[in-house]
Amino acid sequence: MGNCIHVLSDESHQKVRVVTLDGKEKQFKASTAIKRITSGRYSGYRLVQQSQPQLLLPHDTHQKVRVVTLDGKEKQFKASTAIKRITSGRYSGYRLVHQSQPQLLLPPDTKLEPGEAYYLVSDPSVFRKTSGQESCKTQRVKIVISRQQLELLLRNSESFRRWEPSLASIPECTTFE
Repeated sequence: MGNCIHVLSDESHQKVRVVTLDGKEKQFKASTAIKRITSGRYSGYRLVQQSQPQLLLPHDTHQKVRVVTLDGKEKQFKASTAIKRITSGRYSGYRLVHQSQPQLLLPPDTKLEPGEAYYLVSDPSVFRKTSGQESCKTQRVKIVISRQQLELLLRNSESFRRWEPSLASIPECTTFE
């Protein structure tokens, strides 16, 4: 059944206890929306009733995908949306990459997987087309990546090495002649 969080309500039905797979408990107000519980820290999880584990509580998280735009904002799209549908409209000139493989541009016919996160990046082919023109405009791009992704990029980069002096040390002279 994937990642599930069990939901138990107290006798007064004022609070809901959420028990994760590792046994940790957290309490929420009963009025808290299921979508709010399953976003953020519990993203990718589905809620089930403890008394009826086969019954999934309705929420949109597993039916949506997150796309992080260049300015760091998150947009949600319906799962199984084709990438070309996103990149042909408002985000034309951009491509999508999956969070687990940021170096691999996804083909336009790829359908987005539910519960996954994707990043919007500039399309390198568009840059190549415009770079041959005489009047190019400069465009600043802000890319948001996690610390682990940055470390991976730097670790695999040949040009990034720890700085070391290139000259050997010169002994100091204490007496002058």
